[in-house]
Amino acid sequence: MSSAAESAEPLKVRDLLTILANCDPDAVVSLDIPAFIAESDNTFAGDPDGLTVDFSHSPAVSPGFLTSKEAPYETFFDEHGRTREGAKANSVSITLRDKDKNRLIAARQRAIETANEDAGMEPEPVAGDAETVIVDVPLPRSLHATIRTLLHRVNTSHQVRNEGACTHGPLTVVGLLAMLAEDAGMVESRPGSWEASHMAQVLASHGYNA
Repeated sequence: MSSAAESAEPLKVRDLLTILANCDPDAVVSLDIPAFIAESDNTFAGDPDGLTVDFSHSPAVSPGFLTSKEAPYETFFDEHGRTREGAKANSVSITLRDKDKNRLIAARQRAIETANEDAGMEPEPVAGDAETVIVDVPLPRSLHATIRTLLHRVNTSHQVRNEGACTHGPLTVVGLLAMLAEDAGMVESRPGSWEASHMAQVLASHGYNA
C-alpha cells in the first residue's frame, strides 16, 4: 500500500520557479527543522506535543549532477573529470549549513548526556509534603546505640547544656542525620561556606570528590 509521500512527484526546479514567481526578491528563505531533533529520546517520549516548534535556518543551496542509467557520468564530465561545457546541473540540494549541523549535533549530545545524568539521579521520595520529604534510613541496631551514646555525651556537655553554643540545640539521632544532610546540601548550594568546606572534606575522604 503506497503512502501519499511515496506516490508524490519529486519537487523540480520548475516547481520552485512557479512557487517563487510572485515572491519579493528580498524575501528570506529558511529551512525549518523540528525542535525534537535536538532533544533526547526521553524528552521527546515524555512530551512530544511540547516539541512541535521548529528551528529556522538559512539553508545551503547547491546545484549538482545526479548520474543514472538515463544520464550517465559521461553526459556531464569528460575523461579528465571536468564538467563538460554546456552541461546543466540536474539536481539541487537544499541542506543545513555545516555550522548549523554542528550546533544541532552539539545540542543533541548535551540533551542525551543530561538525560543520562538525570537517569542516574535518585528519585524524589513520595512521602512528605510540598516543602518536606521523609527519607527512611535503615541503621544497624548497634550503630544506632553507638550514636545515641555519643549524642548523650554531646548533649550533656557544658557547651550544649549550659551555654547553648551550638547550631541545632540538643541532638537526636534523626536531628544529627538532618544536620549532616544540611551540610552535605551546602556543598552544592553554598560551596564557600565552612559547612560545605568541612563536608566536602569528609566526602573526599570517602572517595567522593564534589
